[in-house]
Amino acid sequence: AFEAFWSVTLGSSVVYVDGNEAVPQINGLEYFELSDDASAVVDGPTFAFTTTEGQCYQRTGATASSSASWSVVDDTAATPGAVTYTGGGMPIFISEISDATGTGAYVYEFVELYCAGS
Repeated sequence: AFEAFWSVTLGSSVVYVDGNEAVPQINGLEYFELSDDASAVVDGPTFAFTTTEGQCYQRTGATASSSASWSVVDDTAATPGAVTYTGGGMPIFISEISDATGTGAYVYEFVELYCAGS
């Protein structure tokens, strides 16, 4: 259903995790932080996204907390499963955050992590 909603086919290297309608909740002014199993911050925190319905933030730069490191596009330009910024040496980072347009579409909102590998 996720692939059909976004009109994509996720590649074999993409791992999709369903938050069961609980995570993520993107309603505006959220920020995200990625931590490892020892609670050390790996990426973020991001700036507080002022997302309105139908907006997508795509990573364009290294500093997650800077709004200049994100491009704001309409959700029709969301690219789940594909990234253009590959992290500049970061092994894993938050790459895209998207709110979905439409009644009940909140189940298709996503936070994407990009992992370059070890």
